[in-house]
Amino acid sequence: MIVRSGLAVVLISISTGLYAQDKLARLSPAHRKWLQEEVVYIITGKEKDLFLTLETEDSRERFIEAFWTKRDPDPATLENEFKKEHYRRLDYANRILSRDSPRPGWKTDRGRMYIILGEPREKQSYDGSAEVVSIDHWFYQGETAKGLPPFFDLLFFKDRDIGEHRLYNPQMDGARALLRMGPFAPSDDDTVMRQLTSVSVDLARASASIDRGEVAEGREGRIPMGTGFTMAAIEKSPYRAVRTDYVDSYLKHGSRVSAEYSFNYVPSRGYVTILDGPRGTPFVHYSIEVDPDSFSLETDADRTKFYTTVDFSLEVRDRAGELIAVQDNPMYIELTASQFQQVSSSPFAYQDSFPLVPGGYKVSVILRNRATKQYSIVEKDLEVEMPEPKPAVASLVLGYRTESVPASSGYGTFRLGTTQVLPASEDAFTPADTLHVFAQVREARPDQHVRFGVANVQEKLVSRETKVGDYQGGPAVEAFPLTQLAPGDYRVTVELLDSTGASLSSKDSLLVISPRSAIPRAGLVYRRGFNPAIPGLLALAVGQQFIASNRLPEAEAALEEAVAANNPKLPMARFKLAGVLLASRETDRVLELLLPLKDSYPNEPEVVEGLGFAYYFKEDWGQAVTYFEQSRKLHEPSTRLLNALGESYEKLGRPGEAKEAFERSLQIDSNQPGIKEKVAGLPGKKP
Repeated sequence: MIVRSGLAVVLISISTGLYAQDKLARLSPAHRKWLQEEVVYIITGKEKDLFLTLETEDSRERFIEAFWTKRDPDPATLENEFKKEHYRRLDYANRILSRDSPRPGWKTDRGRMYIILGEPREKQSYDGSAEVVSIDHWFYQGETAKGLPPFFDLLFFKDRDIGEHRLYNPQMDGARALLRMGPFAPSDDDTVMRQLTSVSVDLARASASIDRGEVAEGREGRIPMGTGFTMAAIEKSPYRAVRTDYVDSYLKHGSRVSAEYSFNYVPSRGYVTILDGPRGTPFVHYSIEVDPDSFSLETDADRTKFYTTVDFSLEVRDRAGELIAVQDNPMYIELTASQFQQVSSSPFAYQDSFPLVPGGYKVSVILRNRATKQYSIVEKDLEVEMPEPKPAVASLVLGYRTESVPASSGYGTFRLGTTQVLPASEDAFTPADTLHVFAQVREARPDQHVRFGVANVQEKLVSRETKVGDYQGGPAVEAFPLTQLAPGDYRVTVELLDSTGASLSSKDSLLVISPRSAIPRAGLVYRRGFNPAIPGLLALAVGQQFIASNRLPEAEAALEEAVAANNPKLPMARFKLAGVLLASRETDRVLELLLPLKDSYPNEPEVVEGLGFAYYFKEDWGQAVTYFEQSRKLHEPSTRLLNALGESYEKLGRPGEAKEAFERSLQIDSNQPGIKEKVAGLPGKKP
């Protein structure tokens, strides 16, 4: 068993290596050079693995662009300072540090360290000395943010004065290797260190320890145990403080955005909640927020206006992955110079709301900025329940501010009655903030009470109780200064109490108090919302979601309501209802809905195809053929349409045209045994 297991591991390793070589071989010479020479010391394993999986030249070029962008220390400038410095180092290594080596400079130890660390703060060369071999001594002031010691030394020596300069390792080589005397060099550490000290105190110290902050253990010359860790930290330093979330995002979401955006992911924060809407319909309210360093605008030559177009895509999928709802909303943003100055250092936020029928879903909001070709995404799993007609706390929102709006504003995003709440992304606050708890209470009597509480894991710290009637029919909103609460995680609870003080219902939410002095709040907020005041619009939206969920009886009821609203701007309600009714063969009602639309919408496939199937089910084959043939010209036909068309031709005694329709259907889906039998029994089309 052990032998087989070991052999399996060996075979897997060989197979993996061959697979990697195959992927490398598929790269163009330029891309192979970029990966294996130009960025070999600074690319992370995760980035390399992804680059090797990319299939097209275009996708690799976009990856390379994103690779450098993620390392740009100042995206506001036209030049990428990191990229410029990296290629300067690479050029220096290849021109200067290859002079004593048959290998290209980037492959040498000095070249590798120079590319990773850049120009040393100080350099000292020991060449031609009688005591020591040829040595280059580089001293660095390290970037501690990259895991490097504050001050450290690197030595490069020619072993026995032969060949190229090799990186000295105090643990592996030992100080004796630096002396010119070779096999005749003293064997005891004290004598070796005295001879090195006679050449240079700095050299002697560097021979014992890379990190100047380390103290040699015991007698002089003993190698500190941290040397190996310091060497590893230097090799890994290019990977520190590099954000590779764009790789994870590409693997997770790359197929959901076009190629020009695919590697340009930027982080964002989101807030998603469910509030009761008109007619007892649940509404999803969401906010997506992007920090200013990840949200850029274009400007004109005079810098008098700043602008971009941002595309927002919404996808709602059920637990099986079926698409239930989708929206695409482009938004043009234009600011004057003074407006830009006011908001340029603050996050950008987009907020919207939409109705959603009961069920379990994943909601995804994708933001795409055309100016920078960057995108971000917020996702949330939701369980939507139909509101019950009984007293309850429906939902709550934690906001950092509330505003009063006119009563005429109606239902809106994060708005109920005359109160507009600005949600705190990720429920985050500081002790200097004021928490605004926005709670929606349904079916409650004026004499019942609402109790607000803030607690940690041990005790309730804040409590407040108010009569429902005091909110005058609006949401229950209370403000709590947080100055007395220490940073940490808390729980906000809102309870509805009956006249005896017993709890009828409660909702709670996480409250995060950050130790930071301030949390940036959105300076530029664009807010949209579904308008339920438009006659029939809410019923139409709900009906379409029921269709996508294959809940046809509920879809029919909702769409009948939408049609009854008699809104001439919503013809879709009629042909969506017609599609549902076709499933139950209610052909007369379908014709009643669609015939008034056929002249106004002659190129609408759902109208034309719906009429075709209505006549098909009524066995009016001539009319069915007329509309089916018209539908074929409007869009790529389905097998269902082609099979119905073929049967209609067959009933009309036109076997050649029937056979043609059936054969086209089989080209789309060959796994139709019944249609194959029909084709076999039909003659060819007559000229």
